[in-house]
Amino acid sequence: MGMRTIVTGATGYLGRELAARLTADGRTVHALVRSTSNLERLRGVAPAVTCHVHDGTTEGIATVFGDIDPEIVFHLASRYRREDSPSDLEDMVESNVLFGTRVLDAMRRAGCHRLVAAGSAFEHYGEGGDQALNLYAATKRAFGEILAYYADVAAIDAVVTVLYDVYGPDDERRRLPTLMREAQHGGPPLSLPSRPINVDMLFVDDAVAALVRAGALTAERRPGVRRFAASGGSVRSIPDVVGAFERASGRPVPVAPDAYPVPDRAIDTPWRGPQVPGWAPKVSLEDGFRLLLAGDGEPAPSGPSK
Repeated sequence: MGMRTIVTGATGYLGRELAARLTADGRTVHALVRSTSNLERLRGVAPAVTCHVHDGTTEGIATVFGDIDPEIVFHLASRYRREDSPSDLEDMVESNVLFGTRVLDAMRRAGCHRLVAAGSAFEHYGEGGDQALNLYAATKRAFGEILAYYADVAAIDAVVTVLYDVYGPDDERRRLPTLMREAQHGGPPLSLPSRPINVDMLFVDDAVAALVRAGALTAERRPGVRRFAASGGSVRSIPDVVGAFERASGRPVPVAPDAYPVPDRAIDTPWRGPQVPGWAPKVSLEDGFRLLLAGDGEPAPSGPSK
């Protein structure tokens, strides 16, 4: 039997790709899911994963962990909102703070000392990169404080892996690649911001590899919290990203310049922290877009983009 591994957020895009990689590596993977979770996509890529429906209580999660006796946990579950509203507050705090705290409590009770947690570049706003961009990022940073406490009292070796704009095939989220494809196929032109914004795009296989490498680092059993970045290797302006997509697809992306104002709180250039030791991205932006298009069944371009 392979290493007993729990993945939270396994029904999300990155979570299910990580679960597929871990099972392919011979791990015994368990997913902690809600009763309302849609398991179809997870089953499609990682059918060997054992799913455990938790009741959302502290004791319920502790019972699941006690039954599994995990050796390592990958905590990816979170609730994301770019712009928060009063109706989001309870769900966001419960998902990003309370649920994560329950996971840490269950780890402590089960005697599990290895954790990889997904961080967000939105946690690194401001001149020094030490502020939260929005409420979502603030809840992530709040969880980080709680994680530091549990790492201390329960001897947990935690590696927080800060992720950027993850993309790849079979992504149901409405992110930049999806919007560019829709614009190419008769949808609305891609809306561009009123001033330059830079992004850091990371292909999904590279993101998964960064998390797996972070998991290997926890074998060092160094209680405490270490924070590393998983950068795609280059920061690009959105027009540069559009150009890379046009070259990969062989067709232009219609755009609407100056379509929306950039919010007062915005990250113009992503934070660049120390990279995950022993890991580096392997897929360039252009190659990543080609893999995305091929994976979603689009034919390769027959010639250069016009």
